[in-house]
Amino acid sequence: MNILLVGVTTGIELESDGRSPAVTHFVGVVSNSTLAVFTLEVFFKAMSEGYEPWRYITDPENGAFNTFDLFIVLGSYIFLSSGGSGGAIGALRMLRLIRLLTFVKNVPQLRVIIAGLLQVNRLQICLAL
Repeated sequence: MNILLVGVTTGIELESDGRSPAVTHFVGVVSNSTLAVFTLEVFFKAMSEGYEPWRYITDPENGAFNTFDLFIVLGSYIFLSSGGSGGAIGALRMLRLIRLLTFVKNVPQLRVIIAGLLQVNRLQICLAL
């Protein structure tokens, strides 16, 4: 549900004029709740490693994805502490889109679809040259 909500919110934000207080409030609420969910996920995953929480990022199978999740969460907090004004709005939109990619690891079928799309794009680029 969180993935869907972030995707819908990103679409609404990109399509809106950015001046509507209702849209601004909705985007803020979704952004903050999503950050809370991601923060809890990182915390609980690290704590599930017991007395070796560093294994959260050093795990051979999921360590790279976990590190990516951690950087997304930390980057979100850095963005919030900077006030989120000016050119940082574009960075927040990209950060939200990157957040969606963190869930690709949990859906093997989605990985196959994305890999296929990348292959099609590479083929189209080669044919265009």
